[in-house]
Amino acid sequence: CLILTSSLLVAQLSLRSLSEMLAAAIFFFSFLFLYLSLRSGKLRYSILGGIMIGLLVLTRQSGVLMQGFCFLVLLASLIRKDRERIKHSGIVLIISLLISFHDLGKTVHLLWLTVRPLLPFPPSGNEAEGLDILLRKEMVALWSYPRTILLREIFRGFGYTVTWALGITLFYFLRYWRKNPYSLLFMLFIFLFVFSFLTPTSHPRHFLPLLPLLALLGSLSLTEVIKREKVIRVLTVLLLIVNIYSTFSLIPNYRKLLNLNPLFREPFQILEEEVPSGVSILSCWTYNTFFYTGKEATWPLPGAPASPRELFYEKDRNTFYALLGKYGIGYILIDKTKIGKEFNSFNYPQLLMDNLEQLAKSEKVKTIYDSQYFEIVEIL
Repeated sequence: CLILTSSLLVAQLSLRSLSEMLAAAIFFFSFLFLYLSLRSGKLRYSILGGIMIGLLVLTRQSGVLMQGFCFLVLLASLIRKDRERIKHSGIVLIISLLISFHDLGKTVHLLWLTVRPLLPFPPSGNEAEGLDILLRKEMVALWSYPRTILLREIFRGFGYTVTWALGITLFYFLRYWRKNPYSLLFMLFIFLFVFSFLTPTSHPRHFLPLLPLLALLGSLSLTEVIKREKVIRVLTVLLLIVNIYSTFSLIPNYRKLLNLNPLFREPFQILEEEVPSGVSILSCWTYNTFFYTGKEATWPLPGAPASPRELFYEKDRNTFYALLGKYGIGYILIDKTKIGKEFNSFNYPQLLMDNLEQLAKSEKVKTIYDSQYFEIVEIL
């Protein structure tokens, strides 16, 4: 717990309206029950492990990596003819697949949209799929970190203590690999870290769910290294407590970049007052718009069933207006700093702005709020 709470990433996201903290909690029980299932051979842990991994996939699409790891454990058990592990890893995998069956299709589809442009096959001719592939390419181009910068930001978010815990873990597990009863957890961490790191749109905050596992491995390794040195153990605990204090108290404004920008307060207040229930707001700041106004918000996402992707490529104003009705969009929050020539998955292209301008002339839309940074357009 001391290692985990010393992380700057935990401090920043502890009260943030994102799913990483929830995913971290569910992931902790996922790997814990999976490990207990394989070590103890008790059915209840297998059932609980399957339930938690299934819930993890429903929480975050990257949870499918846990199912991938379960499959690798099952495959290794089949090769080694270990009946107990075959039984329990199979139960975990089957239960998790049953729970997450609905979302697995979305995850597979998103993976297909990512790799489809790399395959030497002709286009399918499906317009929706073509727009999804284009949108996915734009998202990867916009949000992909250079790998060296991503690695630096990951460890910056982890903080000094967690990074040192990782170093101790690597040293201990690589040295005592065969004799270590926790090698399965170490392999799980390496597997998840490498795959997450290689994902094109990985962000440093996406590694938060790995922190409980890393903190556990670090504490186990550190305990083994200094178990006979009582003085060092006491000093280590005191050092961790001091480090937590410095993380939460001495670092100024550690949540500043994550708190709501004051510029959003007025437009969000107007949307909260003006938008009736059942009407969606088109906003590139989708999560913040939904969280701070309590109203439905939407934005194009590749593979999403009700993704208004056509709006950003449509040239005919009448078709554009009909699409607004199709997706139930009654208001558009325009961030003027995000207006661009072409659509890059997180801006308002000139084509969309031209359509709104033409609709305003025919009195089908009107501006209800306009400031230096934001404009709110109501669809009539």
